[in-house]
Amino acid sequence: MKLAELRELQASGEDVNPSAVAVDQEDAPVVRLVQAILSGAATAGASDVHLEPFKPEMRVRYRVDGELQQVMTIPNHIEESVISRIKVMADMDTTENRRPQDGHLNVYENGKRVGFRVSGIPTVDGQKLVLRLLNEGGKTFSLDGLGMMPRNLTSLREMIDKPHGMFVVTGPTGSGKSTTLYAVLQHLNGDDRNIVTVEDPVEYRLPGINQVQSDSEFGMGFANALKYIMRQDPDVIMVGEIRDSETATTAVQAALTGHLMISTLHTNDAVGAVQRLSDLGVDNFKIAGSLLGSVAQRLLRRVCENCKMPVAPNHNLLDALDPDETISRSADFFRGEGCKKCLGTGFSGRLPIFEIMPITPEITMAIEAGVPHSKLYEMSVAAGMVGLANAGLEQAVAGRTSLEEVYFKTSGDRRRKESKPIVGGSREIDTMCV
Repeated sequence: MKLAELRELQASGEDVNPSAVAVDQEDAPVVRLVQAILSGAATAGASDVHLEPFKPEMRVRYRVDGELQQVMTIPNHIEESVISRIKVMADMDTTENRRPQDGHLNVYENGKRVGFRVSGIPTVDGQKLVLRLLNEGGKTFSLDGLGMMPRNLTSLREMIDKPHGMFVVTGPTGSGKSTTLYAVLQHLNGDDRNIVTVEDPVEYRLPGINQVQSDSEFGMGFANALKYIMRQDPDVIMVGEIRDSETATTAVQAALTGHLMISTLHTNDAVGAVQRLSDLGVDNFKIAGSLLGSVAQRLLRRVCENCKMPVAPNHNLLDALDPDETISRSADFFRGEGCKKCLGTGFSGRLPIFEIMPITPEITMAIEAGVPHSKLYEMSVAAGMVGLANAGLEQAVAGRTSLEEVYFKTSGDRRRKESKPIVGGSREIDTMCV
């Protein structure tokens, strides 16, 4: 069942009866309903499915292109059956409703296997499930497939082709960091290298790479797992995320002792990786001696090609993103009006933008000296780094995304149309994205 069909069913005002979304008349109604929800998510290109227990109905939402969209509701009288069916498919305990649980299930859509990682937590209204789509059957990873500008791709290759040191990817949850990590690993993968990862969880299986599932309960948290991996004669190590000082210290030490270390950090920009490692207790001299470079990234919604139209730029947003006026204030930008193809959002699909911090001798000395973030950022730009805002503006000028989308995703401002307008000078900015 397609996303549009599910939403039309919701808009019709009918009760969401399991038989109304039948796939096979010989199947049990709840089985058909669950299959429709999972198949609909795969067809819609969703990254996550949310089943939320409210009164009087359970809400079902898909996250498509980074945004949550409600697709249907389920009456409370069949809610428990739906949750139980998913738990059975994911090999979870159907009798346990008071503790968090994780599981995994597979469905087949158009002959391809689609995996779902299932997370369940108890709420005051019942069990809430979130299913992350893994698309295990059709996902491939390559540097060329990341969508980087040629200048960034060249810089990235130069960093990761070095025999040892640390390379980090930064950004918020859902910004595409895992895809970049897997593409880097696939680039490095070969018979002449022993590559070992520790991940939480292992989202995709990569042939030829030794992947370890992090599990703190059994003494295999990131820090401990990294210590064991060091005894495995590794050439390349990937740690899913550096979260604490012990992991940070061990990771940097591995990079300084002849290993190529790859990991992620939660920072707002590429330069912030230096401050984050310092905050975790790593000495500035060790950061400077190990860091090969860092990449910050975001995913921007792509303007729907079916309904996009030119619009005059919002000058206050443009001034905020481009204070040096490198872009003409009379340039055309684009926005989707909203159509059936994009379900009225004005967007269809996503595109990545990247900010790559180079490591020059001058920047290495600055890291050792502990210069502040603002100065280090200026030095990185002078060395050729293109910031996230400018990278986003390039895509907006090319008509691939909207100016508003660039502003929201690179400034940290998540206001939407219900928010008050931003006041700037004598004019107000309409902050509506869609």
